Amino acid sequence: MTRASVPTKPPRPARRRQTASRDRAAEPPRRRYFVNAVERALGILENVDGSARGTGITELSRRLGLGKSTVHRLCATLEHRGYLVRDPQSGRYRLSLRVVQIGSTALSGLDLPARAMPALEALGASVQETVHLAVLDGAEIVFIGKVDSSRPLRLYSQVGRRSPAHCTALGKVLLAHAGPGARSRGLARPLKRHTAATITNPHALERALEEIRRRGYAVDDQEFEEGIRCVAAPVRDHTGRVVASLSVSAPAGRLSRGRLPALAERVLAAAHRVSAALGHTPHAGAGGGGRDA
Repeated sequence: MTRASVPTKPPRPARRRQTASRDRAAEPPRRRYFVNAVERALGILENVDGSARGTGITELSRRLGLGKSTVHRLCATLEHRGYLVRDPQSGRYRLSLRVVQIGSTALSGLDLPARAMPALEALGASVQETVHLAVLDGAEIVFIGKVDSSRPLRLYSQVGRRSPAHCTALGKVLLAHAGPGARSRGLARPLKRHTAATITNPHALERALEEIRRRGYAVDDQEFEEGIRCVAAPVRDHTGRVVASLSVSAPAGRLSRGRLPALAERVLAAAHRVSAALGHTPHAGAGGGGRDA
């Protein structure tokens, strides 16, 4: 008697391989440029409590699933770089102001020129002179916004251009409100003389910066360029930190010394509008100055 043959299903390994291939193709690239140490360090920053009490090594180890020795080394490195502060009594870590500074800088700098432009354009139309917006970079300022004067005689400048901080109204405002370290870096090199009115003595400049902080605005009376006067005021972010400065510049023949105080009021009002666009309110620290990293 012959046993009837039972049909069997053909093996399907090829289909499984094809399916697996399609699944891999559909997945986004994973861990291609993945650095474990960076992920762990960021995990530390994300899990340290924001309170003054801070977080201990044991708690971080539990949260991140890492060994205590690994967590200790990561925290020590982040402390060395200034991102964590360790309480010498408890040994617990908390976030430093450096982290706060980076976050607030990123928040306010995402679209600063775009947020400032309506106020710059309104000020330019009102005074019919050149309006600038600048930020501090070491001993120099960088122009990040500009509205040209409608008058025939205009100033040569452009977005992205750099100028010295110590002899421009924009730069003096930023130096006046910078933290001690940033101000020291800005004044570290010899103060170059550009005109007869340039302040080249560091002590005299420090006194001028103190007066700017008291008065609320800065004046460049032909200190950088002969025949050009400028008035500038600080722009603050949502924390009250000065992140930029705003100015009006004009030929000295059109902007007499007697007109400077009245123009300063307009510049201050425009700077306040830009600050408000960045989320600043007077109680956020209008007299607080800058923070240093």
